[in-house]
Amino acid sequence: MGAWHTGERQDITTRAHISLNLASDEQRTIFFDHLREQAKTAGISYTEIIPETQTDFAGLRWMAEVKGIDLDMIRQLRDYLWNSYKRVIDQTKEKLPFDYRPWQEFMIFDVSKRENIMFKGMGLSVPVEAQAAFFSVLVSGV
Repeated sequence: MGAWHTGERQDITTRAHISLNLASDEQRTIFFDHLREQAKTAGISYTEIIPETQTDFAGLRWMAEVKGIDLDMIRQLRDYLWNSYKRVIDQTKEKLPFDYRPWQEFMIFDVSKRENIMFKGMGLSVPVEAQAAFFSVLVSGV
């Protein structure tokens, strides 16, 4: 359990969590292979995990983390993400209709509950309904 769950004080770090939710295994392979290649070339260290609480449609979570504030790393990764995503699009033969509902429901219901528990652990009072409302707006594109 990380400090974000316990409220413990930590040194400042810059973290980038990257996942490709609702993608096929083939698309994830294309995306993460290209992302790894770019990160290694740039000397960006990273870890890859599949959290125990992960939903079936989410897959791998790729994470880069450095001590301090590193906005240049964020900028680099943003460019690498677009390059990797473009590679997926270019190599995807069949464009199937995309169902956002599983991701929307996960964000609205599951993540809001987890964040409510996290906030309580930090001594904050944020109702789960407020979290659900926030994520409803977030996933609706409003």
